[in-house]
Amino acid sequence: MPNKRTNVNMGKSFSREYFYWSMHFAAITVLSLCLILTFLPSIDKSTKESLGLVNFCADLLPNRRWLLVFECTVLMSMMFTYMGLLMYNEDVLTKNLDDITTIIDKDGNLVITNDTKKFIQDFAQNETSGIADLPIMDVCQILYAD
Repeated sequence: MPNKRTNVNMGKSFSREYFYWSMHFAAITVLSLCLILTFLPSIDKSTKESLGLVNFCADLLPNRRWLLVFECTVLMSMMFTYMGLLMYNEDVLTKNLDDITTIIDKDGNLVITNDTKKFIQDFAQNETSGIADLPIMDVCQILYAD
């Protein structure tokens, strides 16, 4: 019996994967060059004149101090972005504990009654069987009431 193997990627373009790989490679290359140029020892004038082509390329590169400023700016912007996203998530996107959406979803069938005795008799002492959701504040009031 012949083994039928199908090509899963048939008709699929890999251009997006190549693009993201090349972006990753370029970012790692720039980061590596910045780190290498930052930690290389400075070259004195007599050695610089004898290097020729390397001297021409070294003149095109930014000064070492500007490389440090660039690296520190990128690092600080990453930190401020991370802290800003963390605060936005905690302050804006997080629901309050007494919000009804923290316990049930939008399709939930919530039991709302104004009479506490009716609530205890009909719902608190019986299983809801997944048909009705009990409000968490009412359940806590029954459980932890004096």
